Amino acid sequence: MIEKDTPKKRDCLLEHTQIMRVQNFLTDIPHKHKTLGIRIIQRELSEVGSKKARPSLTDAEQIYRAFNLLARESRIVDEKINFYQKGIRAGRVIVDEPCIDGNTGHLWDNIETRPYMEALKGLADCLREAGRREQAIEAYEELLRLDQGDHQGARYDLSSCLLEEGRDDAMRLLMARYGDENCCFISYDKALWSFRVTGGANERSNKMLKEAFEVNQNVPAFLLREHPIPFKLPDYYGLGDEDEAIIYAVNSRAAWEQTPGALEWLREMRKTAGIKM
Repeated sequence: MIEKDTPKKRDCLLEHTQIMRVQNFLTDIPHKHKTLGIRIIQRELSEVGSKKARPSLTDAEQIYRAFNLLARESRIVDEKINFYQKGIRAGRVIVDEPCIDGNTGHLWDNIETRPYMEALKGLADCLREAGRREQAIEAYEELLRLDQGDHQGARYDLSSCLLEEGRDDAMRLLMARYGDENCCFISYDKALWSFRVTGGANERSNKMLKEAFEVNQNVPAFLLREHPIPFKLPDYYGLGDEDEAIIYAVNSRAAWEQTPGALEWLREMRKTAGIKM
């Protein structure tokens, strides 16, 4: 007799699978921490509140590092979001309100809090991938509040999200803070934003786009889909090289494509500048 599949049975299987993954991935974690981590995971998966048993600081650090690892290993965006959220929840035992209040603006300088910041960045990226851009924007803004030096590059992701959402006023504030940065991501996003808010092609927006060309001339070919985006994205890039252009196009092409006239402007300006495909 074949056992009937039910939502409860599938939930139990998912819980068992996730617990087994913890056991398989976290071989470097001491047994007592792994056991506690699995117990907390079981409790959270079954939606039983964790207030009854607050883990120690050492245990919490092991657990939220565990969730970060699980999130990085997963290939399912909703699962990654779930793991990052649980890691952040466990991390708040260490990165509590007094810690944040005392280190706001330079939280990255504290090595113990970096896994928490990495989890928050991972969550923001996954929220964006899942199409939940407003939530992603909130997470990126929180990262910039906690780490004014922005060691994880949240400003670049925030910039493209704001452009996609048409949040020109918020983009104005971001450019007031980072607009002088001479890099590909800021230069091209700033040019696109200027094209939007100043009424299209004009002296100001043209000047900004020319400045972006000077930073990286490879970008237009990828924005215009003349060169394909590779299936495997570069792990690293150099300033002004093709890999940087690929990463920028992946990050911001949607904003260019949804802005009326922007790609035609880009094509004409590239021709005027004498940039080859």
